[in-house]
Amino acid sequence: VAILTSGDELTGAAGSSQVRDSNGPALAALALSEGASVVAVEQVGDDASATRAAVARLSAICDLLVTTGGVSVGAHDHVGAALESHFELLAWRAAIQPGKPLLLGARRADTTGAQFAVGVPGNPVSAFVIGMEVLLPLIRALTGRPAYGVELEGVLEEAVKSPVGRRSFLRLTALRTPNGDLDRDEVGRIRVRLAGGQGSHQTAPLAACDALGVIAEEVGDLQAGSGIRLHPLSRATRRVATPNG
Repeated sequence: VAILTSGDELTGAAGSSQVRDSNGPALAALALSEGASVVAVEQVGDDASATRAAVARLSAICDLLVTTGGVSVGAHDHVGAALESHFELLAWRAAIQPGKPLLLGARRADTTGAQFAVGVPGNPVSAFVIGMEVLLPLIRALTGRPAYGVELEGVLEEAVKSPVGRRSFLRLTALRTPNGDLDRDEVGRIRVRLAGGQGSHQTAPLAACDALGVIAEEVGDLQAGSGIRLHPLSRATRRVATPNG
């Protein structure tokens, strides 16, 4: 896996405000957690020729190229065009929240190098959610394992918002009993609440997050007491949050 993060704000280009790159390390850690080898984590500014060169260079040394930012349609979004020179576009944009500007590509017949590309949004929570829900299943599939892991049943302790027409991935915290066990209702569902603010720029709640709560696109808002599907975040959480607790 090779990872390319984009944006003048990350590289400290002249006239820009510099922002620490959280997406590169986070996506690298996710890939490593599934046994992938991360061969490069690089940054590129908002420059079309530099972006094309970086995509070409990294595509030659990896099986899976992951990019962050630059896949929308703004004047400074050059990553999408650079990827299309090496990959056939399989999907662009998805009806999900967070993470709508998602790009998926497969290697063009007239090129060599990386088999697939995943272009994720630049917002850090969006990048993390796409990492969990798209990147990790793809890594598992490429290494001959079932793409999707454990899915658990939860029950909401509070009402939550979800737009009709988009699949939502809420950052949730599991409630615990006084002795530290998962708190479950009478039918065994794990009691969960929001880990904090749900904006795509709000990374702090990820530190308190045990699972992504999945709300289908046709469902919309849910009231307290509603059931919700849970995708546990980490290997440690998956070990704890088994049906037997």
